Amino acid sequence: DLDRYAVYAVPDQAPHALAIVYTDALGADPDYGAALAAVPAQIQACLARHASGNGIVFMAGESCLETVEAAVRRMQAPGANVQPVCVYSGMPSSALDDLFTAAPPGTRYVYLCTNVAESSVTLPDVAFVIDTGYCKVARAAETSHGTVLELERITRASARQRAGRTARQCAGFVYRLYPERVHEDVMLPHAPYEFEYMPPYAYMLQLLAAGLDPAALLAFDPERYARLVRNLQAMGLVRDTGRVVVT
Repeated sequence: DLDRYAVYAVPDQAPHALAIVYTDALGADPDYGAALAAVPAQIQACLARHASGNGIVFMAGESCLETVEAAVRRMQAPGANVQPVCVYSGMPSSALDDLFTAAPPGTRYVYLCTNVAESSVTLPDVAFVIDTGYCKVARAAETSHGTVLELERITRASARQRAGRTARQCAGFVYRLYPERVHEDVMLPHAPYEFEYMPPYAYMLQLLAAGLDPAALLAFDPERYARLVRNLQAMGLVRDTGRVVVT
């Protein structure tokens, strides 16, 4: 029920009027499962309330897009067909080209997106955005020396980026499936620098191959640099004979 939501007008953030809508209906700090379960009903409510324009739903990772896509295909909007469109980083280039095409007359698109749509693409005629408040982030896997995708709360900067996907061509609404307190007190202001959580093996190997010292140029602390070198040695990519060199 959208009438239970708190609405905040955001001045000077977009070419058109933008309203930020928070909800307490899912709890004080809803987990991703609760937010995802609320998405289909939220989409249907938005389609009924907003008579025209497309919608964007931000979710965490590609795995949940198909489930919501099936639900959207069963939806109806007054005087229009509703067509879901999945947007993710690995989508075919041909499908990517179609994203920038306006919806045919009598059709409204609901874009089901991962965080790739926060800034990489600008989707047309978006009247509303639904934000679950979560994303998948690549993190270092200590055991395999590779990376894994972990579910995390988005940052306030990401929330602002998601809100910026609407109010470009018409007045826009952003429905955040979490309370305002989560936005203000739980979310980090910005994501940490990539070097802080991802091992920069590629940069290290390029510098070592050029005969340069990654420890000095990348400003590593000695303990972290030693750990990264050990990992590269374990992968058979470098050897240390008093001086680290690429194998």
